[in-house]
Amino acid sequence: MGCEGSKDGPKVKELEFDDQPTPEPAQPEPESVALPPTMGDPLPEASPTSPIVSKEVVSIVEDDVFEVTMERGKMKYKPSKVSLMYHQPGEMSSPTEMVHRFFPAMGNQTFSKAIVGLESQFGQMACEGTAVPKTNQDRGCFTFPFAGATTQALFCVFDGHGEHGHWVSEFVMVHMPTCVERELAKRATPEEALKHAFIKVTAMLKKETSIKSTQSGTTGAVVLCRDDHLWVANVGDSRAVVGRRSPIAAHKGRLIAINLTEDQKPDTPVEMVRILDCGGFISPEDENGPCRVYETSDLSEGGLTLGRAIGDFCLEKVGVICEPVVSKYQFHSDDQVVVLGSDGIFEFITNQEVVELASQNASASRACASLVKEAMHRWCPDNANPLYRDDITACIIHPPLWLLERIEHTPTYTI
Repeated sequence: MGCEGSKDGPKVKELEFDDQPTPEPAQPEPESVALPPTMGDPLPEASPTSPIVSKEVVSIVEDDVFEVTMERGKMKYKPSKVSLMYHQPGEMSSPTEMVHRFFPAMGNQTFSKAIVGLESQFGQMACEGTAVPKTNQDRGCFTFPFAGATTQALFCVFDGHGEHGHWVSEFVMVHMPTCVERELAKRATPEEALKHAFIKVTAMLKKETSIKSTQSGTTGAVVLCRDDHLWVANVGDSRAVVGRRSPIAAHKGRLIAINLTEDQKPDTPVEMVRILDCGGFISPEDENGPCRVYETSDLSEGGLTLGRAIGDFCLEKVGVICEPVVSKYQFHSDDQVVVLGSDGIFEFITNQEVVELASQNASASRACASLVKEAMHRWCPDNANPLYRDDITACIIHPPLWLLERIEHTPTYTI
């Protein structure tokens, strides 16, 4: 199992940033797209009589022309909101990448760096003009082969919060893969297995007396890949997004973002109704900060910015639940990248920008490092004037993860 994030605090050196290029005038760009519950239906072909690709899926029209050039075999978008260019020398050529993709260096026990990248960067506090590193409360991991199948893998990102959030996210990262594997062997569908796994891990955490999780917790974005499908289970505001090549010729192969998750904030309609019905109190978003859920009307107990989380047991009775929202997605031949990330990635970078950044390198690991570096810059553009920066964690997947002819129609599970 590959893991990122450390309970022992920061161990990596801060990245330095080059001078930023002068931004070009803004132009229209693809919109981030949220798929309906039937996610996975292939995008229809664009036709001259129908400029909209699909009313339910995307809203990109034929006359949205983007200037895209090819540089060293890769797309380069102009103009772009990306402030740092990541076309680094010495990157893998396409033939080399395919060799690494299908013949990993460590056999079938891991993915090569060309296919999967995982990066985690500790955040910082600003104290009297000085950047002070903070404990990294993010965690990320992947497991392959998973549950006895070589066409099955599990990817996870967790973002801890509260005084003991790093211990909570560490605990959940360690136990979630085992719980998912065991639930897959007992449940009829992956959707049921993922939901029960989240509930099981939460129950285990509640019994773990060494971790003070009453006012600490974690988000969770867990992606189960099996054959040509994936299932996404999410609590909180960590995200998963797919980058799919646009079928419209005028876009010249540019990617569009397909959202696999939605942030679960206290004022999200579904979350708000449940919290208020359970007797909770929600403070509105204002200039002082985001909306929060509280246990008491004087807003003195609680203060969580999420509607769902693993942990935070002081708010359990007022509707903060651990049950994830689970969605199913079928890979499309035009899918180029899958990105999981904590809110440290998405706070200042849109889903659309994320998939474009993640597609700029042939290697998923290089793309992951570049995306984290860009997120660090968005939090604190001027190193001479340090600001608060959240922990940042990303996992990038370049599908396909396995050869199609190797897909087993009836994977076996072990516990």
